[in-house]
Amino acid sequence: MKTPDQPNINKQETAQLPLSGREGLDLLKSSSAKVAGIRLVNFLKTPEGREAIKLKKIILAGPPRSGKSCLRQGLKDVIRTIPGAPYPLFITGCPDGEGAWFQEAMNNDPVLAAKLKAEYKSRFTPEFVARVRDGIKNLSLPHSPLNFIDIGGMTTPENAEICKYANGAILLCGETAARADAPSEWKTFFNKLGIPIIAEVYSDYHGKEDIVEGDGVDGVFRASVHHLERGESLADREAIKALSAFIVNLGK
Repeated sequence: MKTPDQPNINKQETAQLPLSGREGLDLLKSSSAKVAGIRLVNFLKTPEGREAIKLKKIILAGPPRSGKSCLRQGLKDVIRTIPGAPYPLFITGCPDGEGAWFQEAMNNDPVLAAKLKAEYKSRFTPEFVARVRDGIKNLSLPHSPLNFIDIGGMTTPENAEICKYANGAILLCGETAARADAPSEWKTFFNKLGIPIIAEVYSDYHGKEDIVEGDGVDGVFRASVHHLERGESLADREAIKALSAFIVNLGK
């Protein structure tokens, strides 16, 4: 029986309380686990997998407003500080106006960055899709061993074509998308393309600290990163530092 000083919180209200980083990461993992797919640890044991990962072509994927642009900048900043790491090349695979330059521009001049984004924003065209797809296909050693492709937030035919020649994917997912079972949708998308997911990261916008699980028995890196916000330095995020090291050393 409820005492007078107990809050009157029903099940629906409780279900919509903000998820903690731990809860969000667990929800992301459980959603992804619903779909059997390519196991990274098995992929890396094959001659084809070992050869492919020498030339990393990694998709940065996830639903809209998950923080992909922030993660992209964080990875760039951290990887450039790792001794012996190759320079990370970033390819913009979405015509939303947010190129690899955008986050740094936002840090320096938000007004100018917003203006340039509006000017550059366009729509998917067959020409755009073909240009990005072929650019990924034509990446080669030794000039570009580490490459990231930032795609739009939907599992569309255009994104499938752009990802055609990639060989790994990072899935970043926030609370709304995790509750909506988006990770299983994205895993299905990459399974059909024959692309293994190398990392699953929960975007804990309201959190105060990161959670780093590292790579599991399946070889996939998992973590929760807190407060991905434009204009902030993200190079000190433990999850981004750990993910950067994981990517640089993947396949060694």
